Amino acid sequence: MEIKRIFKKDDKGELIRDQDGDAILDTIRVKRLSKMQNFTQKLIDRAIREGFMSMIKGKIVLHTNDGDLSYKIVRSPGYFCCHDNEPLGGEKECREYVEANFKGIESPDKNNPAGYRKDNFHACELEGEI
Repeated sequence: MEIKRIFKKDDKGELIRDQDGDAILDTIRVKRLSKMQNFTQKLIDRAIREGFMSMIKGKIVLHTNDGDLSYKIVRSPGYFCCHDNEPLGGEKECREYVEANFKGIESPDKNNPAGYRKDNFHACELEGEI
């Protein structure tokens, strides 16, 4: 996904700025959509602060001039088992869970050979068509 910020301009094409001297955001343009998208907390915090994204009722919504793009949050940041995607509480719980349920079975995720991972993003699915 590519998000391009579009800033407000006056009749001469000059940026309109607020009292702090910052350019005022008008809208965003979104390109290269995919059905599944990961949103980091850093992006979410900045986008909400800038006013082009909101989180409501288990969804992340991007607000554009062409309409809203709504993504359903399917998984939030945290620890997960690589074998069955079970959400887990922390590293100790992860080790115990993998040992109890998948002892001797190689992790299906080669990047996480211990059989669990820590996601630092919201995994989301686009609602509607691309």
